[in-house]
Amino acid sequence: MNRLKQSFTLRRRTVICSAFFVLLTGSVLGLLALSHREKPGDLLQFGLSLIQKRQLDDASDIAVQLEMSGSRGEAAILRGQLALEKRDYTTALEQAYFARKYLPKAFELAWSVEVEALYNMGRLAEAESVAASWSARVSQSSVPVRWLGAIYYDLGAMDQARLNLIRLIQLKPEDPMARYLLGVIYHDYERYAEAIEAFEALLNLAQIPEGTRFDATLRLGHSLLRQHQYQKAHNVLIPLKNSAKAMARCADAQLNLGDEKLAQTYLDTAHCLDPEEPEALMVQAMLAMSNQNYEEATTSLETLLSRETANAEAHHRLSRCYRLMGRTEDADRQQATTERIQSQMVQLADLHRKAIGDPWNAELREQMAKLSEQLGKHDQASMWLRAAAACRQSGSLSVGRGEHADLSGLRRSSGRSSDF
Repeated sequence: MNRLKQSFTLRRRTVICSAFFVLLTGSVLGLLALSHREKPGDLLQFGLSLIQKRQLDDASDIAVQLEMSGSRGEAAILRGQLALEKRDYTTALEQAYFARKYLPKAFELAWSVEVEALYNMGRLAEAESVAASWSARVSQSSVPVRWLGAIYYDLGAMDQARLNLIRLIQLKPEDPMARYLLGVIYHDYERYAEAIEAFEALLNLAQIPEGTRFDATLRLGHSLLRQHQYQKAHNVLIPLKNSAKAMARCADAQLNLGDEKLAQTYLDTAHCLDPEEPEALMVQAMLAMSNQNYEEATTSLETLLSRETANAEAHHRLSRCYRLMGRTEDADRQQATTERIQSQMVQLADLHRKAIGDPWNAELREQMAKLSEQLGKHDQASMWLRAAAACRQSGSLSVGRGEHADLSGLRRSSGRSSDF
């Protein structure tokens, strides 16, 4: 309470009697509440600013003052934000509902709490419904569009995610996450020229989180390699000297530029950083195979496959090495494994394309989770299972949900053909 009293101070003379001090303190609190009865919005904004500064106890005191003054809606918004900070999403959702009831004019603040709580609870269908309603009501607000982009991205509905991210960039060109996620979508779907454009625009922004900058640089370098822009890829990746993956990609670039000595230098650095970095092991195998050193290539590929059992390219190269070494049966087994993995990858890609145009199909996502697990992509399998659960929850929602019912034009567009 001390900082709150300093911020909204009422000067009083020093008192000697402790009993009188207690009475005076109660009177001061009452006057504080009365003095801000006509301006609860100012108190709310002050409380929200305290949360941004991580002064959560002081913000909680503000919520008490708002409640005492009868400003229940403002108090609910502030308590909802506090609950989000504490990852108490159930309480945040309850407070968002209170805010909508008692302060409907501040619907954006209330819906912001509601969407974030629902999203973090995995209730993506409800989060999408609220965010879409919000975006339709306030067409120039970037916040609901950002949420829609994230929700559709998590669902694997990349057309819808992409369209919302492009819209977000138009509304807020300096938003780094919009350009980052757009680049990730293009990169993951092997649209490398567009990925390069998105990541280069991102890296030209003034303020970018370091983790985002690092991953975007790695993906930009990989996209440039896939576009055969080897020197540019090298120049982009070379600042990431403490990344084994970045050094492996620099080695890949130099190997394609014909400088095997420099490629080996980068590989040595990568091996020191992470002796089992898969991309470094792959480039090492490629370098050894180009020099007809199949024993060394085999060692690198076998080590790689101990980490990535479903790496089709590694199985294929190992098959070639075995065959050139006269190990025909081993070569045949590796080739059969390669063909099985490639078939599964084709199935997964086909399901991806279907999922893009059908964002609420749980069965598709469950099939993708199963295939991802078989391919050793455990994180992706978990993601698709969460998306499937969200889709099933969407099917159980009743249509009549007040002002949030059936306002999502994005959801209604799910039957159109995909751009991917």
